[in-house]
Amino acid sequence: MSNKSSIIYIPLTEHACHPLKHFLERLRSPSLHTATLKVEYFCPPPVLSAREGWMYVSRTGRVLISGVPSMDDWADSFHDGLVRVVRNKKYGFANRKGQIVISTNYDGAMNFEKGKAKVCTRCESKCVDRDCEYHVFAGGEWFQINTKGIVVARIRPEN
Repeated sequence: MSNKSSIIYIPLTEHACHPLKHFLERLRSPSLHTATLKVEYFCPPPVLSAREGWMYVSRTGRVLISGVPSMDDWADSFHDGLVRVVRNKKYGFANRKGQIVISTNYDGAMNFEKGKAKVCTRCESKCVDRDCEYHVFAGGEWFQINTKGIVVARIRPEN
């Protein structure tokens, strides 16, 4: 048995910015039961406020990002280093430091994937199911932007 302290860096993918699940999976490993564990988080954790909705906070509890939309009954997660935010019913994107890096100018936005995101103007959010748990953005003009917010293409809507 070793008394050495082990630092476990939890590798988080852009789609899994919630380290607790990964941490618990790692604890199941027999080789870790004798180690002293120190976990370092690579991204801020989400918090749900009854009044403010989903937000990301620092380790000290300071709100870094507010107005985070819900995705599958959880805070929307980071994709390519950015998370969607909503201000006055308009979508934009913030980085992990809480800086709005793409202004909230869009009526709808999809998450980034491989450095590009689909955004729309004059589109509407429409319910897909009776309980309105899921929705889609329909109509309007659609564009593809890069992580700097630059329009790289005008695209046709999928719906």
